[in-house]
Amino acid sequence: MRSFLTILMGFCVPPLIWCTAMALWNVHAMRQETVRLHTRTVAMGDSHIASDIDPSVLAGSQNISLAAEPYLLSWYKLNRITTHYRIDTLILGFSPNNLSDKDHELFRDGAWATERLIVRIYPLVTFSEALRLPLHRRTYLRTLFMRLCTWPRTAHAEYIGSFERLKVPYHPDAATALKRHFVDKAGQVAPVSNVGIAYLDSIVLRCRRDSMVLYLVGTPLHPTYRRGIPPALMAEYDALKHKYVAWGVQVLDHINLYNTDSLFANSDHLNAAGAHSFTRLVSAEMGRPPIAPGPPRPVR
Repeated sequence: MRSFLTILMGFCVPPLIWCTAMALWNVHAMRQETVRLHTRTVAMGDSHIASDIDPSVLAGSQNISLAAEPYLLSWYKLNRITTHYRIDTLILGFSPNNLSDKDHELFRDGAWATERLIVRIYPLVTFSEALRLPLHRRTYLRTLFMRLCTWPRTAHAEYIGSFERLKVPYHPDAATALKRHFVDKAGQVAPVSNVGIAYLDSIVLRCRRDSMVLYLVGTPLHPTYRRGIPPALMAEYDALKHKYVAWGVQVLDHINLYNTDSLFANSDHLNAAGAHSFTRLVSAEMGRPPIAPGPPRPVR
């Protein structure tokens, strides 16, 4: 029996020591890692902002959006960024699909969670915070182990995206996009996400507290997509527009702006020409000067 325990310890102790050492290394590296911003204006949101706000047109801006980014992730990204930099202006995506519970359902879906979302959010939240969030628990723990305990990593911040220039002809995919954004697993229209709206409210209040100018931007949607938006989600979108305007937020609602196929890559994303045209409009509405402002100010 004693020899068996000795052999068992011989097998267990080295991996345990390795995992512990890797966890200490990676947690330290993760805490020391900082994101790099080169502007004071940040565009954030899902793939609509990622493809539609061209930072080469909007002076002094940086697009850090990611596909399928719900407001929960945007909130934690904003918190992390503002611990290192004081940004002046935040452009945040604001469309009917952002209010659907389908956005936050992805965090609870084990099939999606690892690749697209939990890998992005684990550096932004503490372990105790993560356990309180609506995350797929088993997937979160597995991701945490694989990212922290198996190998030394120098980079953990996978939550910073970039502008995606879509140089493609229009592809009609309204039915697929609408199902992805608004239809749940049971085939029913997904409800309005109270969690998402709560995080959006928090972002609005954070911007007010820190004197950041906030623009909520509804990017152009193709007519075939607009016609399929569920009435309940559209009503909530309109109600929130009025609420945020009353709060003093600048809401740039342009979901009905374009009707021509030539400016769209698909039913809910602009192509490169459309993004250039749209960003010029947003820049003018913001009163953006032609000369870019300086770099962001580090927090001291």
